[in-house]
Parts: sequence; C-alpha cells; structure tokens
Amino acid sequence: SASLLAVAMPGPSVVAGHGSAPPNILIFLTDDQRADMMGIMKKTQRWFVRQGTSYPFAYATTPLCCPSRASIFSGRYAHNTGVETNAEAERLDQRSTMQRYLQDAGYRTAMVGKYLNDWQGAPPFFHDWATFLAQDAGYTGAGFNVDGASTRVKRYSTNFIGTRAVQLVRSYEQNDQDPWFLMVAPLAPHAPYQPEKRYRTAKV
Repeated sequence: SASLLAVAMPGPSVVAGHGSAPPNILIFLTDDQRADMMGIMKKTQRWFVRQGTSYPFAYATTPLCCPSRASIFSGRYAHNTGVETNAEAERLDQRSTMQRYLQDAGYRTAMVGKYLNDWQGAPPFFHDWATFLAQDAGYTGAGFNVDGASTRVKRYSTNFIGTRAVQLVRSYEQNDQDPWFLMVAPLAPHAPYQPEKRYRTAKV
C-alpha cells in the first residue's frame, strides 16, 4: 500500500483584484509503509510532524499499491476506479484525476518516482515526469522514463528522485505567478529495504 503526506506550499503572490492565488501542492507518497512498519524512518516522521500536521487516525480502504494510488489520484474507492489489483492500472479513468483537474485549473503538474504498477509510457495529465519504467523499479540500477526518454539510473533511486524533484520546484519558482503540483513517490521503504550505502549503519 502507499502512505500519503500532502503539503500546501505558499502560492504565488496575490493578484490585485483577484484575492489569494491558489497554493502550490507537494505530495510525498511512501511505498508499502504499513502500520506495522511505522517504527521505520522515525527521524523522517519526526521531521514531518515538526513541519506540518499529524493525523492520528488514517485509513487505507484498499491496502494494496496500485488500488491505493488510483484512489489517491481520483478520490474514489477501488470498486469505483476499477483498479482492484496491482495489474489493473489501465482501468483508472485518467480524465477524473486530480492531476487532470489541476492542469485544467492552470497548474503545472509533475510526477517523480513510482506512478502506477506496470504502467507503460507517459503518466497522463503531467507536464513533467521522471517515473520508474514498468517492472523496473528498484533502489539501484533502476529504469526511468524521464519526459518520454528511457534511461538507466546508476544512482540510488531515492537520491535521483529527490534531485529531480528539487530541480522541478526550482524551475517552477522561476515563474512564481503560476501554481504547481508535484508528487514525489520513492520506492522507499518498500522491501527489500536497501538503504543507501552511507546510511546502512545509521540509527533510524
């Protein structure tokens, strides 16, 4: 399943006569972080709590990767999206996803990391993306589709995803009048739990 943290970032400047501009939206989506795994990444969790809001009650209606992601994108239960297993990504109606609605509302939309299981090609309604190639996600040596070009990434995949996300935010901030939506979805902490080499002995 997937664990979600959404952050509303300060948006572009207030436009005279039009009230407050829409906020920028940043979503971190961790992979397969079940309730019995919440002891993992304690420092990361504390950092998020200090910077935002903690919700003590949360529910995953369908605790499976692809159905959860389809529900996050659409706001609908799995029996309404049609994505009830990890092999049914194509059943999601892409026209009724938040990225489509945000794009229609003038947002610059981007996705980095894991999209939908076994998805082939570009993720719909994203202007920019760097997503794992179908069946090629991993911590090292992963394949990525970067804006339509396939590439093999030798770096630790979370580092690559993080670097790409920062690059996108910085580029979007060059046009501060335009709001943006970015989803950052690393493979971590999904099994087989392979930390980057320099963090293998770090305390969690």
